[in-house]
Amino acid sequence: LADKLYRDLVELMTSTQYRHYTDSVDGTRDHIDKMMAVDTAHLDAASRHQIKLRIHTTARDLRREEDERRVMLENVTRYRNQAMRAYLRYAGIGATHVTSPQFVHSVFRFCGLWLTEAYGASIDLPEELQQCLDKVPSRAFVPLAQLLAVKACMLAPQAPPSAAPSPMVAGGSASSPHPRQLGVATLAALVLRMTEDHPRLLIWHLIALMNGNRFSDAEGSAHAVD
Repeated sequence: LADKLYRDLVELMTSTQYRHYTDSVDGTRDHIDKMMAVDTAHLDAASRHQIKLRIHTTARDLRREEDERRVMLENVTRYRNQAMRAYLRYAGIGATHVTSPQFVHSVFRFCGLWLTEAYGASIDLPEELQQCLDKVPSRAFVPLAQLLAVKACMLAPQAPPSAAPSPMVAGGSASSPHPRQLGVATLAALVLRMTEDHPRLLIWHLIALMNGNRFSDAEGSAHAVD
């Protein structure tokens, strides 16, 4: 149910109707700015009062529309987390039936929800979901192992060759890592767990991903695909 509600909201937020709605909100904000920029020094008291009243009324409508949009985004996050929790719990309970269609769907759908950063969603998992993820055996993610490894490498912060590797990204510090980087660390830990449990499946892909940028220009052109 939570996944259906999430998909319905996402479908709404990608619709032409919602795009017109957001354009209307932005237009209202611009209209308020223009009214506030009007020079009222040469106007009589009645005209100045009329402008102030119009600004107040329009600003009230804008706050209502912005509150509606904020609630919608909060609902997207809440339904997404509820859906991920349900899929993870099912994957943990049904770990003995890893080939069943329901189990495969749960794992695939969880990964799809987790790694899709849209509408304010982050790959940083709440602690409860991290605990659920730890209970799911690594073999459940084997069909997606290579995709998850590539995603982890894509999201990992890139440091210059001369710099020491850092687990932080912009906006984080040694004592307070960036929230998004916590999600990257969770994904990296899952890939590491799969590599330890299924080394022959992932080790060569990880080596290739870690060394893919070490080709010289001549070697890179030789390996280019037409």
